[in-house]
Amino acid sequence: MRTLFAELADAGVRHLFVAPGSRSTPLVQAAYELAARQPPVWQMWPVLDERAAAFAALGASRAGQLSAVICTSGSAVGHLLPACIEAKESGCTVVFVAANRPARLVGLGAPQTIDQYRAMGYFARHLEVGRCPDEPRSAKVAGQIHASLFSGQPLFIDVHLDTPLALAGGDAMPVEPRDPDDAPTYDTGPMVRPGARSRVLIVAGPLPADQAREVGPVFASAGIHWQVLAEATSNLRPYLPPSAPLHFESWLRDPAARASVVPDRVVRLGEWPVSKGLQLLLEDCALAQVPCTVVWPGRHSNPLGQRGVQMKSATPASALARYARSSPSPASRPWIDTMAALDASVARRCAEVLESPAAASNEPGLLHAFLAALPAATPVQIANSMPIRHLEAFWPRGATAVLGFSRGVNGIDGTLATAWGRAIALDRPCWVVLGDAALLHDATSLSLLRRRPDLRVLCFDNGGGAIFDGLPAAQHVDPAVHRTFFTQPHGLDLVAVARAFGLTAEVLPGPKAAATLADWARTGQGPQVVVAKTDAQAARAVWGAWTGG
Repeated sequence: MRTLFAELADAGVRHLFVAPGSRSTPLVQAAYELAARQPPVWQMWPVLDERAAAFAALGASRAGQLSAVICTSGSAVGHLLPACIEAKESGCTVVFVAANRPARLVGLGAPQTIDQYRAMGYFARHLEVGRCPDEPRSAKVAGQIHASLFSGQPLFIDVHLDTPLALAGGDAMPVEPRDPDDAPTYDTGPMVRPGARSRVLIVAGPLPADQAREVGPVFASAGIHWQVLAEATSNLRPYLPPSAPLHFESWLRDPAARASVVPDRVVRLGEWPVSKGLQLLLEDCALAQVPCTVVWPGRHSNPLGQRGVQMKSATPASALARYARSSPSPASRPWIDTMAALDASVARRCAEVLESPAAASNEPGLLHAFLAALPAATPVQIANSMPIRHLEAFWPRGATAVLGFSRGVNGIDGTLATAWGRAIALDRPCWVVLGDAALLHDATSLSLLRRRPDLRVLCFDNGGGAIFDGLPAAQHVDPAVHRTFFTQPHGLDLVAVARAFGLTAEVLPGPKAAATLADWARTGQGPQVVVAKTDAQAARAVWGAWTGG
């Protein structure tokens, strides 16, 4: 057991999130021996719920500090799966260590005993420890951990434990710091260089903040002549020139506008975009057989099934540096000017929309005011569904929030727990922005926030899953049926819910909501949980005015 945790420490694990259970006692003991050292090898965090522990580990790993989960056997293991799926589909390594009954009892109906070796299925690498007493555990563990780090995949370690469920006396295993030269490397082989007259479009989807920071100096290099369409979740906007388009989510929905900006080559960075406009443009480029290079070290990403896509497992900075050294293309200037004109037109419309009372008291205006007021480089975890879409649409020019997100499978589960794990890793004041459905889906994780008072929550309460009301399917379902089974109004007082977990919470005050929220964001004052009561129908009308639809 000590060997296992020594190998985890060698691999760079820095946080362990521990869910309680008798079967996992030796795991916790071995881990704590290393946590009790001076200086500690890692920090350990007790979390009552395995699902929340898994999402917390995901958040911390995404923030750059490799993390692991310890849990007991049986159904407890099943609660790890949602976070494991998100980790797999977003190319993030998280280590899940689960206790198990002895291998000889599996399949015999013994209590709390299941065949959990493949519990994570396709979504993780798997390692079994303790099935054979004389197995070469150290080499096997080290190999699987480093393979997971290299490939950006989660690792599930199934540990068979017999009674007595306690470690024998002895010293903890020595821990050798991981050699930086052993860290995963990326394939930086030759990329297709743009031609002398090529119009190169960089499309940036969700990108981890550390990779975005590396791209900044490349944008500052002389000779760069391509255009960048970077959505907010790319974390690249603080590094773009002041003239960079920000409102393309609106004008790219117009087929004529898209046709006028189809490039000669596309370079995609990060995950598949959140922006519907960017998705439509990429679809048009695929139909026009525009060559495309996808740069994403996490996983294969070609949702359109486009032929001839060049997949590069490289850092965005190394990939873009090649284009920065290319000769400027005279053909790109009118093309860039067209995009600038389209963006300026929508920017004026956006400013008018945000001045309306409906915008000011709902998600568009409130998010705009919030983001504009945050101190520089404040970490913000943004939930899926409507919050991430409103953030993209109404991002203020000059905002510098450092965004965290879960765009592997785009779910709302575990948003609070993920934000808590990220805040632990970053160890600085953070925010999480989410809707009422996401908060209620992860309500038990509110208990974790008491341990992190500098993690604050902005929750938009529009009475249920309002995103479903704006989808085309809503026009084909009986309104009563749709409201009951899709919107699912909760009818709960979210301030009371937060206070029940021991948190300070308040509702934003009506007409002064935007000003109050901006002040709390700027100064760090106010409650830990901020609830904004919004009108879903009014917010949809603002969205329609912004898109021109």
